[in-house]
Amino acid sequence: MDNAGLGSREFNLPYFDLLLETQKDSGLDPDERLDFVHWGYWDDPSSFQPGLADYKKGQELLNQHIIDMADISDSMAVADIGCGFGGTIDELNHSFQNVELTGVNIDPRQLAVARERISPEAGNTISWLEADATDIPLPDNSFDRILAVECIFHFPSRQRFLNEVNRLLKPGGRLVLSDFCGYRQLKGKMAVPYPKMAGRRGPLARIIEGWFERSYGELGPSPGSEPPYGEMIANLALEIGEITDITRNTLPTYKHIYHFIDRYHVRTGKKLPDLVKATRFLDWTARLGIIRYVLLQFIQKDKD
Repeated sequence: MDNAGLGSREFNLPYFDLLLETQKDSGLDPDERLDFVHWGYWDDPSSFQPGLADYKKGQELLNQHIIDMADISDSMAVADIGCGFGGTIDELNHSFQNVELTGVNIDPRQLAVARERISPEAGNTISWLEADATDIPLPDNSFDRILAVECIFHFPSRQRFLNEVNRLLKPGGRLVLSDFCGYRQLKGKMAVPYPKMAGRRGPLARIIEGWFERSYGELGPSPGSEPPYGEMIANLALEIGEITDITRNTLPTYKHIYHFIDRYHVRTGKKLPDLVKATRFLDWTARLGIIRYVLLQFIQKDKD
């Protein structure tokens, strides 16, 4: 797919192409509508029942954990960066009053879905902004809370995104995001984005990255090339408030994705070999504890 000219840079999102394709299916049952595009969360992973209904409940629960960690309340200004189909914005719209909600995404097709589905309630306002997460055309001190659910690894630079957050958050504001981190670096609140793959961008690393780019979409900086979050915010008015490892609770997600791939094959006759390989890699590394699914909370201090 040629995405040139969409947003402020070119991008590649094949997994979202698949989701958009399935969501536009004329025979789609209302119960098959996806409100979220992120992983799910289960208090007891063994309780997972294969099928979309239970998976959607898991997605809703993960979303609620994000909202709770952000400590959102009425009359706040909240941005969801990488907002997908607007599921998080919709939940905030239902849950709070007089909030100013902004959904940001580089892909106008996702924003079109969100805009069609969601209308403001209870004195809230909703804005949809097509923009690169590392270059958001909004004034300083625009938001009380910023969320970035399962998207930061697609951004061209985590550091540049954090710089934008530092600029956009009001003093005392919070950022909550989810990311894949290396298990060894979770201690000391210095979480490191997913660890370096074999070698220095050696053949194996390039093969694995190729699976991801042709299935889930382009990754940002090469794995292991960015410093710990604690170092990235060292010169910013941000401090890490909380890091929560929820890897175990997200594991049923992989079963659901395999089910999605099988159903897509039955419906279209098309196989998705790269998506299978990338998902198996994530599944395997998560179960071995090599890569962890982590929620991170940042608190904005007073700015100089």
